[in-house]
Amino acid sequence: MRGANVTAGYEGNVTSDHITPDGWLRTGDLGRIDAEGFLFLTGRAKEIINRGGEKISPHEIEHAALSCEGVIEAAAFARPHASLGEEVGLAVTFDAAGNLEALRKVLDAALAPFKQPRKILMLDPLPRLGSGKIDRRALAALEPENVEQVYENVEDNVVTKHVVAAWRAVLPDTEGQPLTSDLDFFDAGGDSLAAAQFLFEVERLTGRALPVNLLYEAPEFGRFVQAVQDAPLRAFADASDPKHAFLQSRLATWKAPEVAGVPFMRALHVDTPGNPLFWCAQEENEYQQLSFAFEGKRPLYLMRSLFLMLGKNDEMSNALAADYATAIAVLQPSGAIRLGGFCEGAKIMRFAARHLIEMGREVQIIIAWDQWFDVPLAAPTLHLWSDERYTLYQRKTPFPERAIAPAHPTGYEVLRVGGAHTQVLTHGPLDAIIPKIEMALDAGICAEPHVFPAIFDRPVSGKIKTSTSLFFKRGQQVMARVLLTNTGAEAWQATQAAPLFVTAQVRNLDGHIANPLAGFAEITAPVAPGETRAIKMQIDAPSAFQPIKLYIDLVDNASNSSSSNGLSSRGKFLFPILF
Repeated sequence: MRGANVTAGYEGNVTSDHITPDGWLRTGDLGRIDAEGFLFLTGRAKEIINRGGEKISPHEIEHAALSCEGVIEAAAFARPHASLGEEVGLAVTFDAAGNLEALRKVLDAALAPFKQPRKILMLDPLPRLGSGKIDRRALAALEPENVEQVYENVEDNVVTKHVVAAWRAVLPDTEGQPLTSDLDFFDAGGDSLAAAQFLFEVERLTGRALPVNLLYEAPEFGRFVQAVQDAPLRAFADASDPKHAFLQSRLATWKAPEVAGVPFMRALHVDTPGNPLFWCAQEENEYQQLSFAFEGKRPLYLMRSLFLMLGKNDEMSNALAADYATAIAVLQPSGAIRLGGFCEGAKIMRFAARHLIEMGREVQIIIAWDQWFDVPLAAPTLHLWSDERYTLYQRKTPFPERAIAPAHPTGYEVLRVGGAHTQVLTHGPLDAIIPKIEMALDAGICAEPHVFPAIFDRPVSGKIKTSTSLFFKRGQQVMARVLLTNTGAEAWQATQAAPLFVTAQVRNLDGHIANPLAGFAEITAPVAPGETRAIKMQIDAPSAFQPIKLYIDLVDNASNSSSSNGLSSRGKFLFPILF
């Protein structure tokens, strides 16, 4: 507001934050202007309820409450909450026709779950200030002892026992405390993440289909137990979901036992005491060798990727990974989580790891078998690469072990397991690999990120000249002499610990890469501006009887290439000797 009748300041507080330098008074009111220019005041900024980052207007809560027949007055306010900061409180005055059950139904229909007041005070009259306004601070200070207790006693049956087990698992601080019928899940320390885990675990244990907002509608222990008892049994799978239908058909032949309440998980060795490994495969033969190796040592929970599903994409895989992450968080409610997967299964576990981290869970290790990581992930990773996939990765970069470093800010290791893509995992034995995997699962790997000096991550000036014989003997090595000239203003830094690499790539005349790394040599001393360095290197010649084209490149220790930043050699033609 601004005008002649508006105060210019407050006595004793000339630099008040309420007055702008050009004379505007910040009233603290909230409002809106409609299409015709009318101003509607909807509340006060300082009265906004901040529930875990969600901003909720008391006016909206009050408007919904007053729409219920029998409610004379209503006042919404912020109640302090240990984990959410604030939550919605509501105080009402009823007439003779009003009741709490009818009010809850109106609020459930009118408000989103996170806006629902979990404690409703029934007061007559509401506390007021001297000005006649409702005293919201006084309401927030009241203990909600007069909340209607819907269930005085909770029947001790199977459903109740399952709810108690889930409650204790998700809220371990309540162990040993009595769970009375009016104990509120959120007052007991629960938050939105714990609520999702709790609901999933109750569904898993009871086999009931529960609405996602049930805990917000019935946060008290007694009301929640009754709602679970009244809920229908959950269907084994959602046949309308293509992912579920596909997985159901593929898992039907798997011999591993099902996990109760988790349709698309199997489990082995669940009674062993070790830390569990959650493994995502593509087919059944991709976990059997691991099962033999881990028998008696650790539980093995098994999942499947969408491998071979028509029309699948990363969005569907990510959605499936979110389902897996929720299940994993419930099956292992505390402690660091260990994940692993083969090929596309490792991609699913990478997505699942991100979901788990967003849930606030620690991922100790990911075992990623033959899967390249492009997007950074804050979880230490042990990469297992077959020779077949390593050659494929070399078509991306000459030195995959270094190039993958930016995707692993918390550390990683690469273990070359040799063989074809599925050879070791599906046929075994895994004797040479299992000790390294077990060490990573129990102790993790180095959490320090690998930092490699980068020289060619920006435009570079220089010349590359290659001289070699015009002809080559098939299947043998060719000697090449490479002259490198630094024509830029900065030295190309290189040391024994962090060398530069001169690499040779062989292509067919049609451009197809015949060998992505046919040879390389190291430069272990800086190349100064204006300096020319002569390098000799052996190059593996192909066995095929056809001409080739040889390309020379420079690669720094971070696996950046000079050819991608302005410095590239002209391809040199070589021809096979006829005899």
